Amino acid sequence: MRKFNIALTLGACAVALAACGGKDEAKTEAAPEATAVAAATPTGPAPSPKAGLWENTTTVQGQPAMTVKVCMGEENKDTLSAMGAPEGEACSERKVEPAAGGYAIALTCKFQGAGEMKTTGKISGDLSSNFTAETTTTITAEGKTQTASMSYSGKYLGPCPEGMPPGSVDTGSMIIDSSGMKK
Repeated sequence: MRKFNIALTLGACAVALAACGGKDEAKTEAAPEATAVAAATPTGPAPSPKAGLWENTTTVQGQPAMTVKVCMGEENKDTLSAMGAPEGEACSERKVEPAAGGYAIALTCKFQGAGEMKTTGKISGDLSSNFTAETTTTITAEGKTQTASMSYSGKYLGPCPEGMPPGSVDTGSMIIDSSGMKK
């Protein structure tokens, strides 16, 4: 169970920073219902979160909400990297695609000692001030599979404070930098 909670927390942190949205509206001559869906569907790749300090709240079914502050840097290349999802061979699937009302995500990763995590869901909002996300994460570890629904919300607070470099997470009781070191 501990490995599931660790992997679920990793997944929650990863997805919580996937704040994205889009303001592009498609132009069409279709029926009003089709126009409404097209107007709510962004085009192009998901933007990365605005650099600075974000307050992110994660709620996992049956658990108390967890709020952390995350310092996002200017170098965010893509939404999944910006949200902390591992790059390279750890994740066999890393997708963020336009969907009605925001972006659909699909993430499949293997964590050493914690099994495989598959997350799917939808993210909406704008990356300059806020985001919301609803996801389902399934973790398979030690021959057991558990699934949890999660919801996220995030709001931009301003520039990162001194002593909190990009990639750092303030849990309220400690600051963890991008290397995993606690301060």
